[in-house]
Amino acid sequence: MNTIYSGLSNWPWIKKSYPAKFMVIAFIGIHIPLIILSICLIFDAFNFTKGSAVLVVLGATLLATVIALFTFYQLLAPLHRSKQALEDYIGKRQLPTLPVHYNDEAGILMKEIQLTLTTLNTLMEEKRDIAAMLSHDLRTPLTQFIGLGRLIKREDAGLQLQEIGDMMIQIGEQQLGFLNGILEVLSHNDLERGRNFTPGVSVTKVAADAITNVAQQAADKHIDIKQQWNQNLTFTVNPEAFTQVFQNLLTNAIKFSNPNSTIYLNGIKRNNQLVITITDEGMGFAPEHATILFNRYTDVRKEGTAGEASTGLGLYLVRKIVEQHNGVITAHSNGVNTGASFEITMPV
Repeated sequence: MNTIYSGLSNWPWIKKSYPAKFMVIAFIGIHIPLIILSICLIFDAFNFTKGSAVLVVLGATLLATVIALFTFYQLLAPLHRSKQALEDYIGKRQLPTLPVHYNDEAGILMKEIQLTLTTLNTLMEEKRDIAAMLSHDLRTPLTQFIGLGRLIKREDAGLQLQEIGDMMIQIGEQQLGFLNGILEVLSHNDLERGRNFTPGVSVTKVAADAITNVAQQAADKHIDIKQQWNQNLTFTVNPEAFTQVFQNLLTNAIKFSNPNSTIYLNGIKRNNQLVITITDEGMGFAPEHATILFNRYTDVRKEGTAGEASTGLGLYLVRKIVEQHNGVITAHSNGVNTGASFEITMPV
């Protein structure tokens, strides 16, 4: 740590007060011109006239100002180091080693930052471990469970066994969808995604990647996805995160759309903002549910048109990612069975 801050922290009567350190330096700085002028007068260093006295005072004041400003800057070392520690952790995931033995307000701040970042780092590591455990110990058996149900259905078995197979597949897919939603929440890294923005990302490229990922789901229900974009639309985003936004919204639209229908995906630039809209012709929702749809584990979730399970996590993640990008997402519907529209407004 900076030697001036460390040195002043050893003075018993100001070691526990950060403002007192500034007051001491300010007091000394204010009195430097008086001290210098007094020394000159005592030792008759100059043949003083009014003019020479003014020059001595001005010179001493300038010197005092330079010394005080330099010292004040040095006293800000704990704040500079705290700021750098936060930036290094958010940008590089580098855990800092801030000093924790100072007892003034700046020292307590460094101590709290060190404790907070250490605890946060531990929690995020535990979060990754839990996600890995769930993926390995639960997702694989559920996939096998669904596979057994499909195997039963392919066999020449009685009606009752076919119904058991249907139940196995339905239960397995519901639990697997819920588990995948939990894993997605656990693996969602707000700190990394919140900083890793890329300027000039093509909106149509991100949308195309998402459409590719949901193409089979759309094909299974014979749903057509139509796009309409203004030319050369770009935005500043984390591409992977925003691909997830498009994918979750398209998955949601497919789930609640009737077979042989159309989903419309379009984007325009309006009032220096990018407006992206995904509209379906499906089940829709009551207008009063427009806000709570984005809540985590919302109570208004329902099955899709083909009985697809809903975890209530997809739209929650969409809202989180959009808000990280300083955007806003809203949902619109005129009521049940009137279709739904989701609009994202992003700064350009």
